[in-house]
Amino acid sequence: MAPKIFTYHCNYCSHLLLATTHDISTLPHRKAPGLDNATILPLPPAPREVANNVEGDNSESEYTSESDSESEQTNAADASGVSQRKRSKRKDYTLLISCPKETKARIITREDGFEKRFLHKCGRCKLPMGYQLDDAQFDVAQKGKDGQGSEKGVQPKKKKRTKYLYVLPGSLVSSQDLDGKEPDDDEIDILH
Repeated sequence: MAPKIFTYHCNYCSHLLLATTHDISTLPHRKAPGLDNATILPLPPAPREVANNVEGDNSESEYTSESDSESEQTNAADASGVSQRKRSKRKDYTLLISCPKETKARIITREDGFEKRFLHKCGRCKLPMGYQLDDAQFDVAQKGKDGQGSEKGVQPKKKKRTKYLYVLPGSLVSSQDLDGKEPDDDEIDILH
């Protein structure tokens, strides 16, 4: 059975921004001290060939292409078990269609310190719709015996961290709720 796909548009200009198998209204929100109450939307890992080239890692990605799954089905005895596991990991997916990520980070002052955010903006009206946090804020390297992440010349192992898009409240509207909605004249004057 194919998963249900939800599509979301910019709440201001109705431009299509993302498609996902997640219903955003059911996802968790950031709690204090993240005072923006943003919705936490998990993103898929990078495609396998890109991830292997960038990280220099030969480990297999959670996501495989359809041709990989089909070739596994034709393999010997345990092929059905392998393809079942891979399919179950593929059930949730998010595709960012027209909300590019800024290359310059914004530093946000919070009660508990600072947060480095990369904004995602609508491809048409350029209003922020969400953000991603910088990976440097998370301890992704396992500490070695010397406390610096390495053990006498041994490269530290990196944990794969799930990436998230934090969707700002009121920035998206679902395709079902769109229904020819047009902005008020007051809202149009803001951009001019």
